[in-house]
Amino acid sequence: MSDLKILPLDGLHRELGAKMVPFAGYDMPVQYAAGVMKEHLHTRAAAGLFDVSHMGQVILRGADFETVALAMETLVPVNIAGLGENRQRYGFFTDDQGGILDDLMLANRGDHLFVVVNAACKDADIAHMRAKLPAGVTVEVIEDRALLALQGPAAETVLAGLNPAVADMTFMDVATVSLCGVDCWISRSGYTGEDGYEISVPVAQAEELARALLADDAVLPIGLGARDSLRLEGGLCLYGHDIDTGTTPVQAGLTWAIQKIRRTGGARGGGFPGADRILSELKMALPAPVWVCAPKAARPCAKGWRCSPMPKAARRLGPLHPAGLARPSKRRWRWAMSRPIWQPPAPSFGAKCAANACLYRSRRCPSFPPISNAKTPNRRHPMKYTEEHEWLRVEGDVVVVGITEHASAQLGDVVFVELPEVGTMVATGDEVAVIESVKAASDICAPLDGEIVAVNDAIVDEPGKVNEDPLGEAWFFKMKIDDLSALDQFMDEDAYNDLIG
Repeated sequence: MSDLKILPLDGLHRELGAKMVPFAGYDMPVQYAAGVMKEHLHTRAAAGLFDVSHMGQVILRGADFETVALAMETLVPVNIAGLGENRQRYGFFTDDQGGILDDLMLANRGDHLFVVVNAACKDADIAHMRAKLPAGVTVEVIEDRALLALQGPAAETVLAGLNPAVADMTFMDVATVSLCGVDCWISRSGYTGEDGYEISVPVAQAEELARALLADDAVLPIGLGARDSLRLEGGLCLYGHDIDTGTTPVQAGLTWAIQKIRRTGGARGGGFPGADRILSELKMALPAPVWVCAPKAARPCAKGWRCSPMPKAARRLGPLHPAGLARPSKRRWRWAMSRPIWQPPAPSFGAKCAANACLYRSRRCPSFPPISNAKTPNRRHPMKYTEEHEWLRVEGDVVVVGITEHASAQLGDVVFVELPEVGTMVATGDEVAVIESVKAASDICAPLDGEIVAVNDAIVDEPGKVNEDPLGEAWFFKMKIDDLSALDQFMDEDAYNDLIG
């Protein structure tokens, strides 16, 4: 008799022809009749439904949210106390050596903190929280809810067919929304590099909801195989493969998830396990991980293979973590991630183990915006960029304007922000905002003709937010313009990256 745990939707998976495999102690669907390749491509083109009920759902309660948040900050190097109500953020538990124990999602639900952890680590994570959090914070494991993920460019349209309110959610929003007559806990997030939602639904109604979503022609059931290839193609880390206790957040390239307030000199700097090492590495400016890929003909390399730039005289990279198969468009590529000992100057790399070798080529990654990154907007509203280092994003019928991470880094610590008045009519090039830092003062100009319909007073009160989260919560103003297609004249992400080198 198998010791594997069974998902609430096990019967539905088998009805749909799923091939089941052991994963993290559960009997899980690895693929369906369409096969991994078609499931991958369908998620990129339309929408895929994933059963992720094996993951851990936990509620932390205390006297108030601030009490819970500050307690949890002793375990993670993340700004939880500053997380807005009904907003979510990516984080990770660290150990005393600075290694990553697990990565997780944290959501401010007003009177409690909602946490989602990885399946393979959830028992250890729950024990860790119970052992380390103070007595005034309770750890409630949610065992009567399934977890579904609807991912892909059609996800909004499909889910809005069940409740139009989900269309008003932006990336990393969380909400309680009625679907099929039952309250669901929804976040606009996922782990495929696509727009989408994660839906916590009572077990008793999980199958009804899953069938309602699958009834839409845009939706296919997707298994673990495509889930892995999608996250690889998106450059998203998987715990136990790309990150583990032998990897610090800095080595893993996850420094964006450590907000300034938790760093050296911040109001709540340090105070988490491994802080001395992690904060020290932040100052060292270690090179970011390099994602490399090989053509279809190349054999897969294994975790731990050494990776060296070609020719051999070039400087060496560290071991590969891990090997995997991803499928951008219809071409197959073998992917791996290496933590460089030095930043490599060469575009091609040789990976080998004993007498076996294959050629890998570096590639800018992720090739899709990483949905796990709380500072990155979702793909339904792709970023545009100006030569003045402003970013532009459509939200509904308005354009949100902010400054890029590059601009924030060049300015240094921001100490003052002046914003325009709501209702002001502006013309392209008008100076509409002022930003001052310890290094310089700069003007923010209107990228287009239009009306200022909202300003972000939070960055006036706390200018440092511009350094902490320039692409997310530290937006400057919102504009109403006549024609949203006018944004086509601005740079996309690749063009902007070329501009800044």
